[in-house]
Amino acid sequence: MGRLYISSYSKNSQLGTKKRTLPRQITLGPNALKFIAIVIFAALGIVYLSQSTRGANLSVELRQLDTDQQSLERQIERLNAESARLKALDNIYSQSNNASMQPSSKINYLPGSSSVAKK
Repeated sequence: MGRLYISSYSKNSQLGTKKRTLPRQITLGPNALKFIAIVIFAALGIVYLSQSTRGANLSVELRQLDTDQQSLERQIERLNAESARLKALDNIYSQSNNASMQPSSKINYLPGSSSVAKK
């Protein structure tokens, strides 16, 4: 079933003949070329800005992660020192409870005029 009415650019309105609905050539004037160039440069600018912003954001995140890592390493060192101190205190306490150590019954002090006490 054919169409009874076709809107075309062709001057031929007879049935059974091929008609073109759009011209084959598209012409662009100087203003259209300027507009297309502006659109392309704007798109490239947007892509550039988005990539540079992404890079800056990643840099900030990396700096924050480095700061966190350094803080955690300092905390590990502090906790290791605290652990060593507590182990040393436990060793001193356990050694003081050994039978080999006895409380002293007599304490001999050096006199205050001695040359050893002055040094």
